[in-house]
Amino acid sequence: NYGMGWSYNDATEARGFNPVFGVGITHYFNPKWSLYSGIQYGSIVNLKVSQKTFSSANFDFGYNAIDTVVDTKLLHYVVLPVQFQYCFDTKNTIGIGGSVSYLVNTTSNVVAYSKNSFGSTDMNQKKQFGFMNGFNKWDASLAISYRRRISEKFSISASANYGLLDIKENSFFSRENFERNIGLKILFRYDLFQY
Repeated sequence: NYGMGWSYNDATEARGFNPVFGVGITHYFNPKWSLYSGIQYGSIVNLKVSQKTFSSANFDFGYNAIDTVVDTKLLHYVVLPVQFQYCFDTKNTIGIGGSVSYLVNTTSNVVAYSKNSFGSTDMNQKKQFGFMNGFNKWDASLAISYRRRISEKFSISASANYGLLDIKENSFFSRENFERNIGLKILFRYDLFQY
């Protein structure tokens, strides 16, 4: 999946290749029409403008302050795609539908800066999972696709998706923008069985 990302005045983020994998099932109503659904892992990578700073201060036995910067880099989703498909012949199929995605985790770089009344400072950096604040739990998109059967079991498909929901909460990140998940997917498919 290649995500087109979104732009601000000073930066572009979420542009790049995102891994996608999963399992699905296709139900054929007749030789021409079918319904595809499944469950997939999806992600949004290359987040560059998704930092949030939290500050705390303590005045017991002198001044101690900690500034913690959470810099989220990657969003992990469970994706449920649904597509109606039309088969032109045994090799060529087009589809139209969409998907619903649920945010299950994030990957962030967390840096904590501490300073005290004696003037000494310290920095602690680590990777952390699960910081979900500021990101919408749900996403939905529309999609169109084309699939070409290569052999009896293998096929390749290309699809374009257009996000319908805002990925980030504007008030949390202090940026007025609609972060829409738009992308192009190339999927390789292996049919375990057909019915």
